Amino acid sequence: MGQEIGVGNYVDGYLDPISKNWIFIELIAQGTLPISMTTIRANGEAVHSRHSFDLSGQLVVSQGRGQCSSRAIR
Repeated sequence: MGQEIGVGNYVDGYLDPISKNWIFIELIAQGTLPISMTTIRANGEAVHSRHSFDLSGQLVVSQGRGQCSSRAIR
């Protein structure tokens, strides 16, 4: 999911064959802890949900919506 070395190395992607939606689960700690989920619908609509803990142990959550578009990979 990331473009830099060491960023996004642990992502599991799943395609729902019926709805054609993609679901990506981002993992940390050598692929053992899920930290975010992104769902991309066939029409490009996307929802990204993230959860983590701050230094005091409090849960920090966020969710965003957007639109994905196709582009050439160079």
